[in-house]
Amino acid sequence: MSAHSGLGDALRTPASTDPGPRKIVDDILRGWASDPTLAFLDAIPIHPTARVIARDTLRRWAADQRISVSRKVSREMQGDLSQTRHIELELSGELPSYLEGSTRRILVSAVYQRLIRLAIEAHPFDSPEKKARQPAQMRRVKPRPANPRSRSIRR
Repeated sequence: MSAHSGLGDALRTPASTDPGPRKIVDDILRGWASDPTLAFLDAIPIHPTARVIARDTLRRWAADQRISVSRKVSREMQGDLSQTRHIELELSGELPSYLEGSTRRILVSAVYQRLIRLAIEAHPFDSPEKKARQPAQMRRVKPRPANPRSRSIRR
């Protein structure tokens, strides 16, 4: 795996077949480069909830001075992503990384771009919101019917 240059490289990966969210994120990054006040976000056609999340993520990104982080920190930045899923994202090219000595480092820009893209995908502008997969419910044990033979009846 090699490090990618530029802010938009992490978004040009085959992780999603729909070019819509990636194009919107590219527009957001272009607008942010020319207008750090984030006023440009009001002109981009995205869901209001996604706009709030993108605005907050861009503010956090602007305040974050790090260029790269360890895998553990990257997973924590993305909401405690599992190690397996994180490595899958690295192998797919969605999270570009490089080797520094014996430590695998992840580009911070790619993490923030992924968070913005996920927010836009979760809150589409012209269709219903994506629903989260619900956790498996606890298995309900149905009470067994009474077995008349199992009871000892005293007469």
